[in-house]
Amino acid sequence: MKLPYYPGCTLKANAKHFEDAAHKALEKLDFFLHIARAFGLSGEFTSKGQFLLAFRELLLEQHYRGKRLLLIVDECQLLSHDLLEEIRLFSNLEQNGVKLINIFFVGQLEFNDILLLPENKAIRQRITVTYNLPPLSLEETGQYIEHRLTVAGATKRIFAKNTIPEIFEFSKGYPRLINIICDRALLTGFIASSKQIDKKIIRSKVLTGGNADIKQSADAIEISMAKDSRHPFDTIITLELEGPVAEIKPISVSTSQSLGFNKKAQASNVYQNNWAYTADKALDDDMSTRWATDAGVTKAWLTIDLEKEETFSKIIIREAYNRIQDFELQIKDDERWKTFYHGKKIGEKGIFNFDPITSQYLRLNILKATDGPTLWEVQILP
Repeated sequence: MKLPYYPGCTLKANAKHFEDAAHKALEKLDFFLHIARAFGLSGEFTSKGQFLLAFRELLLEQHYRGKRLLLIVDECQLLSHDLLEEIRLFSNLEQNGVKLINIFFVGQLEFNDILLLPENKAIRQRITVTYNLPPLSLEETGQYIEHRLTVAGATKRIFAKNTIPEIFEFSKGYPRLINIICDRALLTGFIASSKQIDKKIIRSKVLTGGNADIKQSADAIEISMAKDSRHPFDTIITLELEGPVAEIKPISVSTSQSLGFNKKAQASNVYQNNWAYTADKALDDDMSTRWATDAGVTKAWLTIDLEKEETFSKIIIREAYNRIQDFELQIKDDERWKTFYHGKKIGEKGIFNFDPITSQYLRLNILKATDGPTLWEVQILP
C-alpha cells in the first residue's frame, strides 16, 4: 500500500459525519473507512485490525519525517460513547513512548458533561489540556458585530451604540445568539425602513407563538405584543399583503435641514481604511460618528455629491481636535474645482456664510493640518 505525504498532516473531521453513519446503523468499520479516506489511505479494509495496521504505518512514516498527525473533531458533543471509545484507541498509537497523533475535540459546553459520564472515564483521563472559551464581554460583543458586518461588506455603522448593551444582555455574549439577534434585528429594520405602506394587510401570524396587535395606517404599520408573548431572542411575525411586497416604494424621512444629509461622500484618506470613519460619517447628523484620517496626514479633501444642483449660502463644520490650519471650500465648475471660500482654522463649530452658490458638487480642501484631520459633521444650509 502506497501512503501519501502530508505537508501539514492535519485532518479536521466533523462529528456530525460520524453520527450520520451511526444513525444509519452502519458498522464501526464505516467509521474507520471514513478516517482512512480523509487521511488519503487507499485500498479496502475488511476489518478494524487491517485499518489500524495501515493507519499505524502512516503515523510511523510521518513520525520518521519529524511530523505528527493532528485529528480535529468538530462538534464533538454529537459523538456517541462508542465513537468516543474508537477515537480514544488512537491515543494508544505511539513509538518509543512518543504519541504518534494528537487529537483535538472542539465543541459546545455540553461536551464537558458528556466526559463526566462514568462510561467515558477512560477517555476523560486521556485528555491532558482543556480550555473553555468564555462568552464575549460587552466590549467584545460590539467589536464582534462590527467585524462581522465589515466582512459582509457594510460601509457604515448599522447598529447604534446604545443597542449593543441590549444585544449583550439577551445573548449573554454567546456568538451564536448574537448572530440570531442581529439577523432578526436587521430583518426587522429592513421591513420597518419603509414608511409608505400602500398594500393592505389581509392576514398576520406570530410564528413563535402568542398574539400580536396589528394596526395599519396610510404611512405606517404598528405592531404591538404583550411582554409575555415575546420570544426572548427572535419573535417572528408574518404579514400577508393584498399585493406583492416589491411594489411597496420605500421613502427616506429626515428631520435634518442640511442639504448634504446622508448624501454620497468621498475622501482622500480614511483612518486605517475602517468603515467606522468613512467620509459619509460627516454627513449623518450624528455627533457620535466622524470622518477621520490616518495619523501624520496633513493634507486631505472631502467631496460631497448633493445628487442634484442645490443653492446654499451657509456651511457649518464641526471639527475634532482643532488640527486644521488652512482650508478651501470649492464647487465643481466644468469639471474643475473652483474656490469660493478660503479660511484658516475651523474649530469645534465653524460657521461660514457667503453669497448664495448653486452646485451639485462641493469639496472641502484641507491645505494644512497639524495631524490627521477629523470632522464630526458638515452641514450645508440654504
